[in-house]
Order: sequence, then C-alpha cells, then structure tokens
Amino acid sequence: RGGQRVAHVLPGIRVAQEAPHSHECGFLRQKPWGLHHAKYDPRPTLEQYTGPVFALFGGSDIQVHAESHAEAARPLLTNPSSEILIHPEHNHLFQHSPSGRLVEYFTIRTTIEAPVLESITDWLKKVIS
Repeated sequence: RGGQRVAHVLPGIRVAQEAPHSHECGFLRQKPWGLHHAKYDPRPTLEQYTGPVFALFGGSDIQVHAESHAEAARPLLTNPSSEILIHPEHNHLFQHSPSGRLVEYFTIRTTIEAPVLESITDWLKKVIS
C-alpha cells in the first residue's frame, strides 16, 4: 500500500510522486464515476476554449498532482487573463494540510482557507474589471 504511485487525471503527465498514503485514493478506482473521472482527458476541451481560466491547485493534493497538472495546463490556457496558481500545503479541498491525506478531510474544521478564497476573488476582480 504505502509508496504506491499516484495516478493522474491527464494522460501523458509524468507520475510525479511517491505518496505514502496513496492507497487512500483507491476508492476512486472502485466506482464507475471514479473510473470515468480518472480517464477523462480535458485537453481537447481546453484546446477549444478561448475564455479566461483560473486553474487552482493544492500543493499537497494527493489526488491531483499540482505541479505536473499546472505544467500540462499552461500551454492550453491561451487567454491572457488565464492564471495558474498553486497554494502550497493545501489539499484537494483547499484546506491547509501539509500531508494532503484524505483522512484529514474529516478532522480539518476549515471548509476552504481564506487565502484561497482571496485568490479567487482577486482573479475574478481582474477578469471582470
């Protein structure tokens, strides 16, 4: 279990990290929606979309590896208002979580951290002004 490589949503992205708790993501592979989600390739959609995109990632997310997905998204986001931001030490739900472990979802009392909400608000203000 421990030390398994984490699967990534975008095909062709390097398998980025050894995750000691990657078995916690196994539930996704056991559900039809999880299999569909894991196989979905957003690149064709992003290649056609010309509007602004705010791609936000949690730096300790073990479900979506932030650096490799940000790197893959960068050339697809052609609108000059598009932005990619990684919040370090935040999990998939944008809660402060240095480990990113799924079991922490139930112990962290914050729904979404204020700095994350501020970054969303700041980007929206830039785009709609």
